Amino acid sequence: MKDLDAYMRKCMRHELTHAFLYESGLSVNGMSPESWPTNEEMVDWMAIQGPKLYDAWKRAGCL
Repeated sequence: MKDLDAYMRKCMRHELTHAFLYESGLSVNGMSPESWPTNEEMVDWMAIQGPKLYDAWKRAGCL
């Protein structure tokens, strides 16, 4: 792995996103076990976009 630290941070963001979805109850809000809160692509999207969203919110002064 070229950059193990970056990969570990990416994985941690992914797993923390799962944790927030489960903690908030969204994991059981869908009508099926494959609903969006448990969908790996959605979790990946949130984990990947999270730093970008944070940066945009910070620059906009809305944190």
